[in-house]
Amino acid sequence: MELLTLDLRGALGKQAFFGAAAERAQDLTPVWNFVHNVWLHEIAQQFLSEGRFVSDGEEWAPLNPEYARWKARHLPPPAPLGILYRTGRLLEALSNEGSAEHVFSSTPDSVLLGATTPYGKYHQTGTDHMPVRPIIRTRNRFRRTVIRAAVRHILSGDIDSIEPADIQAPPEPGESA
Repeated sequence: MELLTLDLRGALGKQAFFGAAAERAQDLTPVWNFVHNVWLHEIAQQFLSEGRFVSDGEEWAPLNPEYARWKARHLPPPAPLGILYRTGRLLEALSNEGSAEHVFSSTPDSVLLGATTPYGKYHQTGTDHMPVRPIIRTRNRFRRTVIRAAVRHILSGDIDSIEPADIQAPPEPGESA
């Protein structure tokens, strides 16, 4: 007589694996800490490149010629350090977690990154008198790394093996930022 059987050997191990993964999926805090560290680098690169880092090589709009002359005359060295650099306050607020205006807040399922500097939003969105100069944008490479970090965290609890170097480089030629 032939028997129809169901072999469940190893099922308990798989159940434990999926249970642990489900538990890790409830708290993405380690992922948000990783994302924050990558964010600090991305923002610094965006300022240093004057917008080219996350904009497919497109620079921020140049300064108004009159303001550019004023800035060159009145700001001591090492200023002017670029288009959105006058006092360093905005760059500091966005890229230095020790700044009182730096924002990094996370819950198990969300993260908030940014700055409370009151004038940053005007550079980001532009005004009637100021062109749009986007500071905060995410590159496809950054988004892929966030997803990879979340998947690794959920499946193994290990995000330390992710190499931030793949997302810190500018986009390859032909690669969408």
